[in-house]
Amino acid sequence: MKKIFLVIICGVVALTLVTGCGNEKNEKDDSSNTQQTETKKDEEKKLKVGDYNIAYGYYKSKEVSVVKIMEDGTLTHGGTTYNYSVDGNHIIASNGLSLRVENETTLVNDSTGNDIDTLYYFPTE
Repeated sequence: MKKIFLVIICGVVALTLVTGCGNEKNEKDDSSNTQQTETKKDEEKKLKVGDYNIAYGYYKSKEVSVVKIMEDGTLTHGGTTYNYSVDGNHIIASNGLSLRVENETTLVNDSTGNDIDTLYYFPTE
């Protein structure tokens, strides 16, 4: 009787060693799910302006201009925070600042009707 139990136990141990636990596949699935979740979070953190989805954050020009567009419906320009609205391909601040969205990473300050300043997205870490 003891020999039968010993053979059964040895068989079970040998079977578990041969088949493995399959954690490797689950780890790969988990990492791809994490990447998909991060991608969705990044997509959610975009502002829809006309035909473009732009990232919230800092936009800087070659000059000194810096604009920070925030998710709460405000933007900071010149050290002051203003509410903004979206009109077509423009972001319009409550102080009259008009930023035309050229693409996913470029804004043009055309407040006076002329293209006076181009700002580029500046990702921060």
